[in-house]
Amino acid sequence: MNIGYFSKKIRTDKSLTLNEDARSTEMTASLISQIDNEKVYPSLNSLEAIILYYGRGRDRKRKI
Repeated sequence: MNIGYFSKKIRTDKSLTLNEDARSTEMTASLISQIDNEKVYPSLNSLEAIILYYGRGRDRKRKI
């Protein structure tokens, strides 16, 4: 299991969409999809944004 697997699992468990994640993490839906499907690995900044977003909930924006 890897980052992409957990990212996708958390998103689907919370009934979130790629576009919701993209808006809240300031990444593109395409990048998130590529991370989910193990085509790319997130940078440390992207990983931090994902962790902060999932840790805080769907209604909060990223503040780094």
